[in-house]
Amino acid sequence: MALRLTGSVGNKSPNNSKDVKLVKVLLNVYLRSTKQKVLAITRTVDKTTIAAINAFQSKYEKSKKTDGKVNQNGNSFRALKVA
Repeated sequence: MALRLTGSVGNKSPNNSKDVKLVKVLLNVYLRSTKQKVLAITRTVDKTTIAAINAFQSKYEKSKKTDGKVNQNGNSFRALKVA
């Protein structure tokens, strides 16, 4: 089964509830692997979710400029799927 988003999740995004849940599950895989506190699996985006996206982008993608957004065809989503 392919993991797909219908739209972006995070800062200034549509934040479809199913997409939000998928991104949070993927972020939690990363957070657990780095022994960090996991996100509550809800279908809404809050400051904690955006902070986790920014932290992931900063560390995993080694990006100095983060946008707090996971785009359906973007680097962050591809990286989350293999993290």
